[in-house]
Amino acid sequence: MPAVAAELNVGTMSLYRHVESKSDLVEGLAERIMISIPVPAAGEDDWRRCLVRFFSDWRKSAARYPGLVDVMVRMIPASPSVRTRVETLLDVLTRAGVPARRANRLLSVAFRYAIGSVTWEQAHDRHDDADFEDGLELILRSASR
Repeated sequence: MPAVAAELNVGTMSLYRHVESKSDLVEGLAERIMISIPVPAAGEDDWRRCLVRFFSDWRKSAARYPGLVDVMVRMIPASPSVRTRVETLLDVLTRAGVPARRANRLLSVAFRYAIGSVTWEQAHDRHDDADFEDGLELILRSASR
């Protein structure tokens, strides 16, 4: 917290008027990052393109803030604002005719793929957007079966 306070040019104790702890601050940052990722608008036709865009944006945000990836992952089911975004993605799938149970499973697998991709890319210092999107397309095609 002292480093954050110094960066903001305030006293360390001043931060505690706004957050209870360092973990509270980190979770707040992660939530802001998660909710800054655009979700598809209602009525968009190409649901696969919408989901590829969302997960590509999620992956880029996670790569930009590597220290927050594990916090972002924990927030997927826990944060109400993040849960609302996941429900929007589920709605995109169900409106496209994907049964609800399959839509749930598909999002779960897609999130795991994105998380694994970020982890692998960070470990190997290799980021390939086309490779990521090709793999995600393979996963999304399974919804049509």
